[in-house]
Amino acid sequence: MLLGRFCFAGNLQYDVRPMSFVWDALMRQATHILTGAAVGALFASLLDLEALDFIVLGGVFGTVPDLDVLFSGFGRRVHRSAATHSIAASVGFALAWIPILAATDQLIASSPLDSFELAPSSLVVFLSTFLHAVEDSATVYGCRTLYPVSMKVYRGIVKYDDWAAN
Repeated sequence: MLLGRFCFAGNLQYDVRPMSFVWDALMRQATHILTGAAVGALFASLLDLEALDFIVLGGVFGTVPDLDVLFSGFGRRVHRSAATHSIAASVGFALAWIPILAATDQLIASSPLDSFELAPSSLVVFLSTFLHAVEDSATVYGCRTLYPVSMKVYRGIVKYDDWAAN
């Protein structure tokens, strides 16, 4: 039975707060996953492409900009940097997708990436990663969304308890 921040199971009582970090991180990532998936679904429906493949592609690349946390040591100076949260980074992710798609076509006879057409899938990758930066710029931490066009850190009013999770 869950009561407040404690869980009671028989005679055992334990604090569930350590799991709240994981839950918060997943919920905040869900925003980015759903936005990317929506981009994939939109392209698939507009261009009559394989919907599930593009939804998964958008969802996966919707979270890619937050991989900078792995290299930051959870330091604020690296997370949400222009290297991962900007229009330039989104173009870079889309350009990096092209050789991945081409290499799997050449190396694997029946690749799981065979259903992706180059131009639409590259646009899904670009928009999914760029909309991630736009969403993060709505938070009080902000990010340099339009780098290198502008060095301005765009900030919004949305406040989260954990800046690294979102």
